Amino acid sequence: MHRWINDFLTGRTIKVKVGGEISDSQTLDNGTPQGSVISPLWFLIMINDIPTENNAQSQTSIYADDGSLWRAGGNLKQVNKQLQKQLDDVVAWCDCWGFKISESKTVAVVFTKKKFQNFKLKIHGKDVCVKEEIKFLGMIFDSKLTWNAHINSLVSKCASRINLMRSITSHSWGASKSVLLTMYRALVRSRLDYGSQLLYTASKTALAKLDTIQATCLRICCGAMRGTATSAMQQDCGEMPLSIRRQELQLRIAVKLKYCENNPASSILQDSWQNHWGKYKPGHEPMYNITKSYVETLTTKHIEGPVYPNKEPWLCTPANVNLSLGEKIKKTDNPEFIKIHAR
Repeated sequence: MHRWINDFLTGRTIKVKVGGEISDSQTLDNGTPQGSVISPLWFLIMINDIPTENNAQSQTSIYADDGSLWRAGGNLKQVNKQLQKQLDDVVAWCDCWGFKISESKTVAVVFTKKKFQNFKLKIHGKDVCVKEEIKFLGMIFDSKLTWNAHINSLVSKCASRINLMRSITSHSWGASKSVLLTMYRALVRSRLDYGSQLLYTASKTALAKLDTIQATCLRICCGAMRGTATSAMQQDCGEMPLSIRRQELQLRIAVKLKYCENNPASSILQDSWQNHWGKYKPGHEPMYNITKSYVETLTTKHIEGPVYPNKEPWLCTPANVNLSLGEKIKKTDNPEFIKIHAR
């Protein structure tokens, strides 16, 4: 296996095409072939020993080639010092194993409601840009965690999908109600659901923008007039209010993390000193506090997870598929002829 991998990675060349011109062939000295199905596995093996410092204050998150470091604490100067040490360890590891950190894409955000100064992080002697917000894995995190920037981004992205629904329907013609509901759930609701477990801390004004998106889509789906009560359209379309749906998604992820305690995100359901510090506004408690009573009811019940076969897929008996129909008809045949034979 080692010789095969070495032969697969050694001596690979690459060319760049711009318009009708093709560059000279260049030999790749590092990296894995892009598009190969085995490249992600090798990448994960390669970064398996990247420095991580996971404890109550410091955390590391890596998803493919997107990574983040963060540290919590009340002393910003001490947080800055420890975070710089974490960053130096990662930079040293990258320099040792041929990885290059994109300095222009690396940014820092200080999550606090207090004013701060002189927060600096460096990579190879260059200052890391400190911003008020950052996009990470499809979520926009602002410095005060109001989620206003993320929700405004959702509104603008859903606008084009709502226009698409409008363009294929009218009061007297167009797509059916079931088709429009499928489009809403696939194109719009899927965006509203992504990361919605965290949006419960947003202001009522911000969350109302999401409710407006749902009401607009449901009005298109059921052909209702302006001014129709949103609750009536939700009942007619079989859609629950977004506030209740966010609670459902929270409970779903709580059950999932309870079943798989090795999940990297399982720490959000664990008690910590932050959960007992100070008082939280109603509806702004941590996920641990919100799901605690529900998760406790699961301790005496069996949670069923996915069932995997005992044998490796390549050792299982292949399915017996009858392909004789393909010998009698072809895709180019008359549709009626295909319909008769398919019966």
